[in-house]
Amino acid sequence: MIFDDTYDPTIGSAITVRKGNDVSIIATGVMVARTLDAAHVLQELGLDAEVIEMHTVKPLDEEAIKESASRTGSVVTVEEHSVIGGLCSSVAEILCEELPTPLIRVGVADRLR
Repeated sequence: MIFDDTYDPTIGSAITVRKGNDVSIIATGVMVARTLDAAHVLQELGLDAEVIEMHTVKPLDEEAIKESASRTGSVVTVEEHSVIGGLCSSVAEILCEELPTPLIRVGVADRLR
């Protein structure tokens, strides 16, 4: 369990669930737990990952994104649906316009039928 009964998310405010200095991992939904697991594996490999739970994509907590990205220098977004038009797209817009930062997206790839 990531959160206890006191969990009270505020719309538009991200929650940093793990502090780190080497990479910012921004996740949403059920992927937050998986991202924490990945952060522990990365720790064993010598990488200190920050994990941010972004429970609302609109409004987006732009300050949390910029603060974390400016400190770590790289961002990974993790979402349980299409990477197009979701969390990654929103984070990319912020970084592109205000703080150019390497970004990798993890999610469901778009597919033509």
